[in-house]
Amino acid sequence: MFNPRYIKKMADKVGGVHQLSVISDIQVSTLYRLLRGEVKPSFDTLEKLTKVIVDESLESNNENFINA
Repeated sequence: MFNPRYIKKMADKVGGVHQLSVISDIQVSTLYRLLRGEVKPSFDTLEKLTKVIVDESLESNNENFINA
Protein backbone atom coordinates (compact mmCIF):
# COMPACT_ATOMS: atom_id res chain seq x y z
CA MET A 1 0.00 0.00 0.00
CA PHE A 2 2.68 2.55 0.93
CA ASN A 3 4.75 2.33 -2.22
CA PRO A 4 6.91 5.28 -3.34
CA ARG A 5 4.18 6.67 -5.62
CA TYR A 6 1.67 6.62 -2.79
CA ILE A 7 4.06 8.38 -0.40
CA LYS A 8 4.81 10.99 -3.09
CA LYS A 9 1.09 11.66 -3.50
CA MET A 10 0.75 12.00 0.29
CA ALA A 11 3.62 14.48 0.37
CA ASP A 12 2.11 16.48 -2.49
CA LYS A 13 -1.27 16.51 -0.78
CA VAL A 14 0.09 17.94 2.50
CA GLY A 15 2.51 20.43 0.94
CA GLY A 16 5.75 18.53 0.34
CA VAL A 17 8.12 16.05 1.91
CA HIS A 18 9.22 18.42 4.66
CA GLN A 19 5.63 19.08 5.69
CA LEU A 20 4.89 15.34 5.65
CA SER A 21 7.91 14.89 7.88
CA VAL A 22 6.63 17.48 10.35
CA ILE A 23 3.11 16.06 10.39
CA SER A 24 4.15 12.42 10.61
CA ASP A 25 7.21 12.74 12.86
CA ILE A 26 9.24 10.78 10.30
CA GLN A 27 12.70 12.08 9.43
CA VAL A 28 12.99 13.76 6.02
CA SER A 29 15.88 11.45 5.10
CA THR A 30 13.71 8.41 5.83
CA LEU A 31 10.93 9.75 3.63
CA TYR A 32 13.36 10.36 0.77
CA ARG A 33 14.75 6.82 1.12
CA LEU A 34 11.19 5.51 0.98
CA LEU A 35 10.48 7.66 -2.08
CA ARG A 36 13.56 6.32 -3.87
CA GLY A 37 12.54 2.76 -2.99
CA GLU A 38 15.77 2.15 -1.10
CA VAL A 39 13.99 0.85 2.01
CA LYS A 40 10.60 -0.48 2.96
CA PRO A 41 8.71 1.25 5.76
CA SER A 42 8.99 -0.19 9.25
CA PHE A 43 5.85 -0.98 11.20
CA ASP A 44 6.32 2.26 13.17
CA THR A 45 6.59 4.27 9.96
CA LEU A 46 3.49 2.58 8.56
CA GLU A 47 1.58 3.53 11.70
CA LYS A 48 2.71 7.15 11.40
CA LEU A 49 1.79 7.35 7.72
CA THR A 50 -1.61 5.81 8.43
CA LYS A 51 -2.18 8.37 11.17
CA VAL A 52 -1.46 11.16 8.68
CA ILE A 53 -4.09 9.77 6.33
CA VAL A 54 -6.69 9.82 9.10
CA ASP A 55 -5.63 13.11 10.71
CA GLU A 56 -5.32 15.01 7.45
CA SER A 57 -8.58 13.61 6.06
CA LEU A 58 -6.71 11.99 3.18
CA GLU A 59 -8.59 8.75 3.68
CA SER A 60 -11.49 10.00 1.57
CA ASN A 61 -9.01 10.09 -1.31
CA ASN A 62 -7.39 6.80 -0.30
CA GLU A 63 -8.82 4.91 -3.26
CA ASN A 64 -7.44 7.55 -5.62
CA PHE A 65 -3.98 7.12 -4.07
CA ILE A 66 -4.04 3.37 -4.45
CA ASN A 67 -5.33 3.37 -8.00
CA ALA A 68 -3.00 6.08 -9.27
